[in-house]
Amino acid sequence: MVVGRMVAVALLCLVAGGCRGTGETATQSPEQASGGRFEFARVLMGSRARVLLHAPSEDEAARAAAAAFAEIERLNRILSDYDDSSEAMRLCAAPHGAWHPASPELIDILAKSRSVWERSDGAFDPTVGALTQLWRDTKRTGV
Repeated sequence: MVVGRMVAVALLCLVAGGCRGTGETATQSPEQASGGRFEFARVLMGSRARVLLHAPSEDEAARAAAAAFAEIERLNRILSDYDDSSEAMRLCAAPHGAWHPASPELIDILAKSRSVWERSDGAFDPTVGALTQLWRDTKRTGV
């Protein structure tokens, strides 16, 4: 239960905390040696991800951070637009006009994306993939 709460807090901090570091690292100030704030960093999804959390020990913090990073990796296997083998990319590459299986998680995120699109009057646009691809091509080619 404690690790579960720490994973939830770690994911929240990852989303809100920004990025730093290149490999996985753990840091703690000397005055917090008996527990406190821990920071872990790892490159995930093409970016440096940082997890900040509070835990009674470094071992518990490391387990919670590992669980948070594993969840990010799992979601990336579903949602990535960089990885042609992700579920979302396989669905995009599937032939049009026929039904294709999709996981409940992918269906859920697509439904939520549509809901946010509708509530934002189009300010949030989950169909921006073609523009994203253009940006990537421009970066790669310089054109």
